[in-house]
Amino acid sequence: ILSKAQLRMKYDGECRCEKPTRVCMKGNIDGSYDSRNGIGGIGLVTRDCTGRAFFASSRHLERCNSALEAELQACREGLILGLQYTLLPIVLETDCLEAMLLIQSTEKVMSTEAFIVREIKDLVQGNREIKLNKAQRSHNRISHWLAKKARYEQITEIWIEKN
Repeated sequence: ILSKAQLRMKYDGECRCEKPTRVCMKGNIDGSYDSRNGIGGIGLVTRDCTGRAFFASSRHLERCNSALEAELQACREGLILGLQYTLLPIVLETDCLEAMLLIQSTEKVMSTEAFIVREIKDLVQGNREIKLNKAQRSHNRISHWLAKKARYEQITEIWIEKN
């Protein structure tokens, strides 16, 4: 289990993530996929506008068909947890341009991941301000680590800041 101190050290020392520039909940999300056995994992780290960790999550995906599916599942999970745990505007950052473009597309998605894209679009349609950004891979190191941890160790965990 990752302690708050370890999470803070990984965030501050390794990933060089940028703090949100306004009052919002910012989530860095990532997916991990192993084509050899068809499993995946997702990771999520959220921060407030001061850069303080709000919550983090890792979830094992027992069945996963592609890296894109893992990335989309991470986005879906980030939205669900963000909508559940805060009333602030939500900014999600992913290093997967393909996932971001699918979600933002106005055309009908016909890929095998269409059901996940539709669910994400439905979550975004509410009255909350939600923005999806492309992040550099180096800005997603913790969420990437959490996604790999979930996949390798076959775990699902969530860490919530108590303050």
